[in-house]
Order: sequence, then C-alpha cells, then structure tokens
Amino acid sequence: MSPALAEFLATFLALIAIIDPLGNVSILLSITDGDSDRKRTKQVRLGHLYAIILLVIFYLIGGQIMSFFHITIDAVRVAGGLILLKIGFDLLSMREETRSTREEQLADRARADVAFFPLAMPLIAGPGALTLVLTKAGDASHGMLPLALADLLAIVVAVAASCLVLSSTKWFLRVLGVSGMAAISRIMGFLLVCISVQMVIWGVQGVIAQGALAATQP
Repeated sequence: MSPALAEFLATFLALIAIIDPLGNVSILLSITDGDSDRKRTKQVRLGHLYAIILLVIFYLIGGQIMSFFHITIDAVRVAGGLILLKIGFDLLSMREETRSTREEQLADRARADVAFFPLAMPLIAGPGALTLVLTKAGDASHGMLPLALADLLAIVVAVAASCLVLSSTKWFLRVLGVSGMAAISRIMGFLLVCISVQMVIWGVQGVIAQGALAATQP
C-alpha cells in the first residue's frame, strides 16, 4: 500500500469515527423538528459545505498556528489524543457532552438556520475533528505533498459521506432503528479510543526522543 493511500485511509476512518454520522441522525431530527424534508436537506448540505471549508482552512493554516504559539507536533498529538479519548468514551457510553450541552440543543431547536451552528460546528467540524486535522497538518508539513493531498481528499470524502448519511435520516432510522445506530456509534467510539491512545503513545515517544536528544547535546 502506498504511503498516500495509507494516509488517506487513516485520516478518513479517523474523521468518520469522530464525526459519527449515524450518531448525529437523532440530533439532526431534534434540531430540525417541524422542518420539511426539503428544508432539512438544504440545511444538511449547507452545513457540510461549511464544515469542509472550516476543516480545510484549519488544515492549511495548522502549521502557522503551531509556529505562532510555539507548539510542537508531539504536544498536539498528546493533547489531541486526550480530547479524542474523551469523545470516544462518550460515544461508547452514548453521551453527547463533548458536542453540545443540553441547553444549547434546546436553544437550537428554535433557530431558523442550524446549518453553521450546531450542524457544521460542533457536530461535524467539532473540537475532535479540528484537533485531528491540526495533527495531520503538522505531520504532513514534515512529509511530502502527496500526503497533504491525501489528507485533504480524506476530509472532503469523510464530510461528503456524513452528508449522504444525514440526507437519508429517515431511511437509516427505518432500516437500522435506534438500537442499530447506537450499536454502530459504540463501534465508532471503540475505534476512536484506539486511535486516540495511539496518538498519545506517538506524542509521548516524540517527547522522550526530543528530551534524550537535548540531554546528549552540550
């Protein structure tokens, strides 16, 4: 498998696990309660367009953000891994605190336009997805252009897949049911926990390596 393809698959799977489109189906139905199918579909498409723009911009300027604040990629790996670990555990226990509070969800029901908030952010381009994108941007800055292109393509495909799922909310509810979607969300949560632990391991290894290198230098 080529490095670019491996990078694409890793980024795509991680984003799908973080975004958790099936887990967002019930949330979408609640915040668009009373809307027509046509309006809901329009909101979904617009929200995912916003999400792609946010993630791509964050990916492209991630290196500059890290340089400005003097943040190392290992620090981002550890911090991002801990954030994703929390999200993964929430998915396993079917909790939604990492996405938006109950008060925010109740307030959002009265909104005429939910495309940007809370759909694009924080349900799709939330803290977990932004952290992952920032980490990938730091990795790609030390690699080759094909890796960066693979990451950008994975962002677009993952968000497009989420859009496809949320545009078919009634079909998924009818076929999978609430229990089926809950089971898939828990599987995504377990996958996300594994990814986050690996990110923390890589970050700690990098910190140890940098410390050892600094100790050997006069």
